[in-house]
Amino acid sequence: MPSATLTTAAKSSDTFQILSAEGMNRGATAATLSYISDIRILGLLDKWTEVTCSDGSKARVLKDPADAFELYAKEWSTKFNVVIDLLNQIKTNGDVVVTGKVVKLFDNLNYINAALQEMYKNSYLTFAATPCSESSQEEKRRMDRIIAAIGLSLIGFKVLLEDPNGKIDSVNAEILKLIDRIINMIETK
Repeated sequence: MPSATLTTAAKSSDTFQILSAEGMNRGATAATLSYISDIRILGLLDKWTEVTCSDGSKARVLKDPADAFELYAKEWSTKFNVVIDLLNQIKTNGDVVVTGKVVKLFDNLNYINAALQEMYKNSYLTFAATPCSESSQEEKRRMDRIIAAIGLSLIGFKVLLEDPNGKIDSVNAEILKLIDRIINMIETK
């Protein structure tokens, strides 16, 4: 069996074992595992705590909700940093007008990043306070989907920035569309 398949099979097996563990609330566990970049992080007990649900089952949540964005939005952060690096290259090689536009893009992207981190933290706080509640589990999964969806937008920004004929104004227009999509995703429940 190829190593990539073995790794996938091992992760799948680990996930199954965690989901089927005796005494654990399956909905809360599924929400905890939802979009986590590496389930091995669950083994780091210093980051997690177990809480007891009203039905006697247990759930695992982060001790510090500020860690949630770092753990669950790793792909967003990686893509975000790639776009920032590309913008830095354009800024370094650009004229005064381009540099000014790039600075505005930085501001807009940093605003989006800060807003997403705050939204995710708030969503995770709701989940961590009541991890056994189906509505808080769904709220966390909804925020996970929002992060994943807008992370795909960063790929579009990257493509636009790498295009030699691409225009900074096009990226700025796409960022404005992204902000609208985020607002729509938040308002749609």
